Amino acid sequence: NEPELRSKLVDAKALLPIADAGLSGELEIQREVAAGLCNLTLEASARMEAARCCLPAIVNLAQCGDREVARQALGALANLAESPETHAHVAACGGSRCVVALVEHTDVDVHREASRAIANLLGT
Repeated sequence: NEPELRSKLVDAKALLPIADAGLSGELEIQREVAAGLCNLTLEASARMEAARCCLPAIVNLAQCGDREVARQALGALANLAESPETHAHVAACGGSRCVVALVEHTDVDVHREASRAIANLLGT
């Protein structure tokens, strides 16, 4: 089942290489990493470790300029923000400034994910 698989990735210490890949300049790698992190952060038990390891990559991906990468990265950020214990990490890595900047994005899907992230960050 999916929650078990997500937890196995965290337990296997797979987040560091994923985060490193998120700093790549290759668009296809950025798309895959952003989608993977969006999926992984659906699992509440994976969020704190993802916040510790992956937030710089997530913030970088959200600002890369590609609509699909930004949407997925903001989805990951919004998922992380569902867990209040991640909020300090989000703020420390510039995630709050990032979502505020992207809430004005012209793409409705990017706008939606940025709005969801802001709502989750304010919901504590």
